[in-house]
Parts: sequence; structure tokens; C-alpha cells
Amino acid sequence: MSQVKNNVVENNIFWGNNTAANADNSRFYNGSYQQVWVDLYNATAVWSTGSLNGNVFRNNSLAKSPADSGKGWLILVRTPAHGDNAYYTLHRRNHSSRAARATCNPIRCS
Repeated sequence: MSQVKNNVVENNIFWGNNTAANADNSRFYNGSYQQVWVDLYNATAVWSTGSLNGNVFRNNSLAKSPADSGKGWLILVRTPAHGDNAYYTLHRRNHSSRAARATCNPIRCS
């Protein structure tokens, strides 16, 4: 079994990556557009609750538009048997785990 783990994703701009004409055709879940999508729905092993599996996201600018800055950031897609979907904002991620700290350029994200 192979898993994505222990990677560093930093100094990137993910801007305007949700360009669907309406929310039904995009990654709009839990009240906002999710910028990072981790699909573990059909995985035989899922990441533990509160974990990014050793992956670190830092110094990235992520948003669909300026109005979406600081809202939905990451979704872990899981089955109900594995805890259902987990949604993170940058604020929630930064306060839930020091090991996998996510940061955003404060000029671009609020």
C-alpha cells in the first residue's frame, strides 16, 4: 500500500482554481470552495483524524477569488465508516496540529 505522506508543499499560488460556472459543478462544500482536495473515499487506509499524514503546507496563497480568502482550505474526503469528510480552514488547521502546520501569506489571505 502506498500513501502520500511526508511531503512539503510551499511557496505556491493556487489562485482561481475553482472556475466552474456554479457551485454545483465545483468543489463547493461545507459553505465554501475547498482549495486542497484529498480524496481518500476509496482508500484502504485513511489519514488519522486531525492528521495531514506528515504532509506540510506552508507559505501558499490559496483562493478562488479575494472574497474566498481565509475560508475553506482543505477537505479530506472519507466514507462515513472512516469519520466522514473533514473540512479545514487555515485558522483551524494551524490550531489543531503543530506537526503539520499550514500557513498562508498574510498579504494574500486573511
